[in-house]
Amino acid sequence: MMLGGTPVAVARPEWPTALIGSVEDYNNNDAAWRVTWEGWRGGVAPLVIGDRLSEDNSMALAPALAAAVCAGEVFSYYAGDHPMAGRRAAGLSLWQPGADWLKADESEPRLVFLPSHLWIIGLGNLGQAFAWLLALMPFEVPQELQLVLQDYDRIVPSNDSTSLLSYKHDTNKMKTRIVADWLDKRGFTTFIEERRFGSWTKRHADEPGVALCGVDNALARSALDRAGFSLIVEAGLGGGPQAFRSLGIHTFPSSRTPAEIWAKQVAPADTSTVDMPAYQALKKNGIDACGLTQLASRTVGAPFVGLIAACLAVSELLRRLHDGRAFEFITGSTVALQDIESGTLLATPYAYGYTRATPIA
Repeated sequence: MMLGGTPVAVARPEWPTALIGSVEDYNNNDAAWRVTWEGWRGGVAPLVIGDRLSEDNSMALAPALAAAVCAGEVFSYYAGDHPMAGRRAAGLSLWQPGADWLKADESEPRLVFLPSHLWIIGLGNLGQAFAWLLALMPFEVPQELQLVLQDYDRIVPSNDSTSLLSYKHDTNKMKTRIVADWLDKRGFTTFIEERRFGSWTKRHADEPGVALCGVDNALARSALDRAGFSLIVEAGLGGGPQAFRSLGIHTFPSSRTPAEIWAKQVAPADTSTVDMPAYQALKKNGIDACGLTQLASRTVGAPFVGLIAACLAVSELLRRLHDGRAFEFITGSTVALQDIESGTLLATPYAYGYTRATPIA
């Protein structure tokens, strides 16, 4: 109820339904999905298919991943933009992205180590998802996780529907302070940096050497390797009504620098998207220039896309802490998770600060 939902005694047959846990007897097979997870794997399957994992011995991100995938499948089913939505099992392995997530994987380790020093750049859709997922981690001593939170923006009404830790009652408050307060209440140690990230940003030797980046600004992305981080995991989402379910992960250092990837996307100062036909049509319908500029500068955001991307980004750190594969990039779309593409690289051992996870009994 706190999030705006209304509990009911009996669900209507036409409502889409997510089944979690031991629920077995359910009649609406046409629009019902089972959320399931195991180890480092999570996903969803239509009830009529019956695929289900053990839902035990899982690392903390797996259930969150499964829930996000479920939201994505339900969205595609009702949008009618993929013929298999609602007729297929969909999911991911965070240990081996691209592998069959329904098959048991004996190489998946139990979580023993967790990162202890991180810098989060951007606290919108992705940045808040990073924070939320880190709070799910079984830190034996939460205070040992030290986080630098960097953003210069304030919460706006639209963040309520796109970002996990934003609510309408927080409108006009600084994102850094809202996220820091939420994390502080859970025992973590936070530091705030309220200015834009760019080529002028320089990390001090005592500050976290690992950055999680979730900004959608090409100029900031192209400068990621100039701040002095030892490891960067960058997540990005697609824009516009066609590509907003696309996602991509990059890590640095890698075979290409951030400038080589994003410098060409930095638009010249005299280039404006508001001159495109779609925006001109809106102008004719009465939207003023200020509104057009704001609309043209924003991407379409869906929290389930950001959460899946954030799961992949955070799991990159966890894999490296447990001697798993290091990935240079992971790309794909929530519409077709079976087609996730990735490229591995040789990485040095994770030496950027770690702490212990609470042992599983």
